[in-house]
Order: sequence, then C-alpha cells, then structure tokens
Amino acid sequence: MLRLRLVRNEGERGRINRGDETFENARYYHLGVSNSRPSSPTNDVQVILIRIEEAGPDGTFQVAWVGEVPMRWRNQESSPLTRTIGPEANCDLCCVGERRWLSLMPLITPFSMSATKNARCRIALLLQARSTQADSNVFRAEISWDGVWEDGDAEIQSHLQINVSEGSPTRS
Repeated sequence: MLRLRLVRNEGERGRINRGDETFENARYYHLGVSNSRPSSPTNDVQVILIRIEEAGPDGTFQVAWVGEVPMRWRNQESSPLTRTIGPEANCDLCCVGERRWLSLMPLITPFSMSATKNARCRIALLLQARSTQADSNVFRAEISWDGVWEDGDAEIQSHLQINVSEGSPTRS
C-alpha cells in the first residue's frame, strides 16, 4: 500500500529563481511517498491534489477548489511524470519565500485554482498517491501560515505549521 508523510516539519532551505535572474531565499516542504512492501514496487505513481479548502470568516474550512491535478516530483524537470515506488520518493507540497508568499506546487495550475498566497492563510489540501496497482488513503495537510518569514529551522516553525492526517481511500 502507498503512504504519504510530511518529510520535515521545518521544510528544506533553498533558493528560488524569480524569473528575472534574481534569487530569493525559500523553504520547500515535501511529501514522502512510500510503499509498505518495497520489495514489490508500485508502478506509475503520481500524487494527486483532489481538493483545496480555505478557512472562511468563522474559521471553519470551506471548499475552494475540487479537481485532480498531479503534484510535482522533487526535481521534476529531470524526473519522469510517474514514478515506480519501491524506495521512498519525494514530491513537492509547497514553498514559502522570504518576500512573504506561499505557493502550492502542483505540476500545472488550473485557472480556477489559487495556488499562491501573499498574506497569512489557513488552507487544507487533500491528496492521494495513485498507481496502477493501488492507491494510498487520502492525506490531509493543513497549512497555517501567519505571513511571516524566518530563516532559521526552529524560527520558521513558529510561523508556518503543517498538520497532517490520513483518511480512507476515495476509490478502489
């Protein structure tokens, strides 16, 4: 069976090219995709974003987007579209930049999806790893960000938190 997990609570420090030859400090958050039976690899795996919820005025989550969009594999530019999972592989979940933005990291961004936030936000992502042999349970990642950037590992965790839980499968 496929499983998803948050790789590091503090994310991974890095830099991002803003497109105009300027670079900015950023933190990348990854999901680990694993197979409970690594000796029996699972083929054609993709992590699919199936729903985004945003906190409404009263703080409860409301559905903001529904669909099926693949998430980027880590270093997608040099990776195949699907993976064979025996050993764990990582996909990108989101990143946050020092110029105070948070961006989800789907492989493509539909017009109906708001993937970048420029202020504090509280969102929930429902994701599922899917393959030709089996699917993971639905994975819920609740992201709370107060809009503040900190460079240190411990410091960023007081501003951006990702809480995860696992539910049941959506299809057989």
